[in-house]
Amino acid sequence: MYGEVEEELNREWRNRWRASTKGRTTFSFVPDAAGGRRLVSTEMPYAVARLVTGHGMLRAKMFEMGLATDPYCACGDPETAEHIIMECDLYNDLRCIMWRRVGFPFCLAGDVFPLLLENASAYVAFREFAQAAFERRMTSVVGR
Repeated sequence: MYGEVEEELNREWRNRWRASTKGRTTFSFVPDAAGGRRLVSTEMPYAVARLVTGHGMLRAKMFEMGLATDPYCACGDPETAEHIIMECDLYNDLRCIMWRRVGFPFCLAGDVFPLLLENASAYVAFREFAQAAFERRMTSVVGR
């Protein structure tokens, strides 16, 4: 009986998580609500949490909240978590290091974000990328 109730609660949780319009950046990392149980670490450095949530001084989010004059990264594109992880030329060298450590280029993967939190070696590479990227970002934002 208890198992059936727990399964029904998990099913409802998953349905709400999929249907929600909130937390979509986090959803890209944890698409299954109960999947959070598979995370390598629930203790995340600030830089990792910034990218997993899409919050934490990212200009696109700050602009959306009325706390920045524009949503743009120093490269000129909107500064979102996905932009930093997958696209921004300012972090290409760091991204290449991460790709090599994970073992494949992210651009060839379908849903790569969950892997970054569920696989131990990928998580370490992602954590180091996030910390280095935000250290670099702080030096490029100082003049803005």
